[in-house]
Amino acid sequence: MLSWGGSAVSRIALPVTMYGLTASPLWTASVVAAEAVPYFLLGLLAGAVADRSRHLALMVGADLLSGAILLTIPGAYLLNALGPLQTLIAAALVQGLFVFFDAANFGLVPSLVGRARILSVNSLLFACGSAIEAVVPALAGALLVLMAAPVLVTFDALSFLASAVLLGRTSATMEKTLKSRHASGSILGSILEGLRYITLSNRVVGASTCISALLTMANGGLMALLVVWAGESFDIANGDPRLGFLYADVAIAGVIGGVVAPWIARRLGALPAICVLVPLAAVASYAILSVKPWWAAALLMVAAGTFNTAGVITIVSLRQQIVPRVLQSRVNTTARMIAFGAGYAIGAALAGSLAGRMGAAGALRIVFLALIAATLVCAAMPRSSVQGPIADAS
Repeated sequence: MLSWGGSAVSRIALPVTMYGLTASPLWTASVVAAEAVPYFLLGLLAGAVADRSRHLALMVGADLLSGAILLTIPGAYLLNALGPLQTLIAAALVQGLFVFFDAANFGLVPSLVGRARILSVNSLLFACGSAIEAVVPALAGALLVLMAAPVLVTFDALSFLASAVLLGRTSATMEKTLKSRHASGSILGSILEGLRYITLSNRVVGASTCISALLTMANGGLMALLVVWAGESFDIANGDPRLGFLYADVAIAGVIGGVVAPWIARRLGALPAICVLVPLAAVASYAILSVKPWWAAALLMVAAGTFNTAGVITIVSLRQQIVPRVLQSRVNTTARMIAFGAGYAIGAALAGSLAGRMGAAGALRIVFLALIAATLVCAAMPRSSVQGPIADAS
């Protein structure tokens, strides 16, 4: 959570830094693209490496390197030597290191908390992260009035270093309590084993990963066109406070989704919960495009985002319950690579390409077909019951 808050600062400070250096929308967009591209490129490798490594040691190393890399930005700025290429490389390297951190975290959490508690823990982490992302960007925006954006990156760097220290102090004790088994064989063999598990070995994991990618695709389309859609539908322009409310809905939905996901899954079971949440996300998403008052659209955004988020959290947790311990990092990192690295990017690109021809609302109606497809996958998903903790198959 410490580095999560710091990263929320850099999510604003780095694009502002790049725009200040170049005044170029293309260069600035490249910093944002650096968030998704490394996951797509490194996800398979990171998962295989994490399953062969001590998870905490890999996480500490990623945090230390991230902090050191980010410190080069304020350092170069103070020496009047900061350039756009250094800024872009630093952003890409830090996001690449996050892929390895995330892969190790996927393997660590189920071993640490137990499979029976994984949904509750994931929900709490996601809700807290969403709350941080709702508050920290506003604070970062206020701090930009007082200090230059490259200097503000220092907070993110220090958050990574502090996280490394905290993880390092607890690693010796925690590693003794974890009876993790590590993958053997070649890296390529490990990667292929993880891919086979998702595509061939477990139909529930494969189908739920497809559903997660479709949910993320719809979300990527909405986020890509949120400003355009708000302007076309409600005459909301940049600087209009109502636009801030619409963006805040995303974080609010994340918090609520984190709270309701375990509640629904406990009452219905994980698979039935997914099959309820996904159609609700589809209905609420299309309803957003049909209402006239902006505040009604804002409320429906919270509802759609809540159903979408709760569905994704339940899918991730179900996957961590099912997957054998020795495959946790590979399978979960590959699944996130498919959902975030591909699904989100495809949704955003498709929405952007269609909006010029049919307007933002028309483009979103097309992109939201992903939610209809996800509903159909739910209907066809194997009905293997996953009502409680899964026996450890490691």
